[in-house]
Amino acid sequence: MKRILLAILIASILALLTACDKNNKNTQYTPINQRILFQVEYINYAWIYQHNGYLIDCSGNIYSFNNPENWNFIEDNGTISEVAMNENLLSTDSIIYTLDDANLENKQYKINHAVKGNISDLKCEMVDAGTIVYSTFTLNKRTHKYKQVILNQWGDCSRENSSAAAKDLYEWLRYVEENYLLNN
Repeated sequence: MKRILLAILIASILALLTACDKNNKNTQYTPINQRILFQVEYINYAWIYQHNGYLIDCSGNIYSFNNPENWNFIEDNGTISEVAMNENLLSTDSIIYTLDDANLENKQYKINHAVKGNISDLKCEMVDAGTIVYSTFTLNKRTHKYKQVILNQWGDCSRENSSAAAKDLYEWLRYVEENYLLNN
């Protein structure tokens, strides 16, 4: 009995240690070994301040946030430190859903292609609508900084990523919103 419990304990520890470092035999897929994969963030300063959205981590957990008190925003150079991103994760309200691994692996594969897309020039056409930004990230292990990759942005100002993978990821994030967030 003790051996069985010990084996279960060891297996559990190994599973936790490798949770976001999946081995995939598919040579076309490079697993992404980072905590946060996606962020959707809406901000509006008109009338009443609004700041809400969600983060998706490497395990498929969707964390929602609504007007968090201590939020670390992306720097002007499009980066955010790993520590700051983890602090943002702690500022979320709850895990509202967990996506399945197969679906998430497919999306991680597309991140590698979305990074290569060109971002259109910023077009500012509205006033007081706020802005919603759909992003993915790549983590530089040397600097411990996430680099934001904009998939799509719309509202007061808009821009989009030209990559087909970025468009697919944006549509998928919209699907996640409509099916898992708006119904909770």
